[in-house]
Amino acid sequence: MNDSIKAILSRVFSEKYVNHAAVADNVFLLLMYRFAYPFAYLLNKIRLSPNNITTQSLVFTVLSFFALIFDDGWIFFTLFWGMAVLLDFCDGTVARMANKVSKTAFRYDHMSDIFKIYLVVLGVGVRNDDPIFWVLCSTLVFSYTYSEVLSHDLKSAEMKNQTTVNSSAVTVEGPLRRTRIRERFTFIGIVAKEFPFILKLLQAMYGALVSFNGHTLLFFFTFPIGGWVTRTTLIYLISLTAISSVSSINKLRQFSR
Repeated sequence: MNDSIKAILSRVFSEKYVNHAAVADNVFLLLMYRFAYPFAYLLNKIRLSPNNITTQSLVFTVLSFFALIFDDGWIFFTLFWGMAVLLDFCDGTVARMANKVSKTAFRYDHMSDIFKIYLVVLGVGVRNDDPIFWVLCSTLVFSYTYSEVLSHDLKSAEMKNQTTVNSSAVTVEGPLRRTRIRERFTFIGIVAKEFPFILKLLQAMYGALVSFNGHTLLFFFTFPIGGWVTRTTLIYLISLTAISSVSSINKLRQFSR
């Protein structure tokens, strides 16, 4: 691919307004934000506000819910859920693009994300109407809610600790630095040193596969399939929320009261 084509693609699928702090090392999340950029650009041009875009994403999620419970196929759900996910990646980009990032404590986009996940998971339960599915769906809803509560508590503790540190009164029990895997396992350390590209690939895969984030919404496209495929997806999502909860608990235990 020549330089001119690369330049055009970089401009069309730009990462200029990506929240890199949120994306971190998740290359799949970055690719999704890049894909959504031209759509966000058009939405900003027609002067749609970020909240309006979030509301439209909610509408498509409701349509996805009805597609799950009333349509035996997968086309309508795929179409509606695809629009919901696309708009979900556009609202934040438009907010940064138009300099309309909300400064209120109420995060409409985040609360809408929680509602969308609950509604679609409920649709899975209604669609399959099977005890195993209901158990998995209920477990996922509980596990996701629990991980969100812990994440909120962790952010509050970190902010409180930062305020205390700025006041020269440290209240953290020991260092918060996490030992990297390459430091704990000699073999991985050698691979990271000799083959850095392999390490970057593993980091990208790890960040995508063990974190519940925007890219995880892509797994929801398996919900209309049913059977063992959907059950496996639900178990996988439950595992992700459980990993998040354990991680938050371990970090919270490092803070003193």
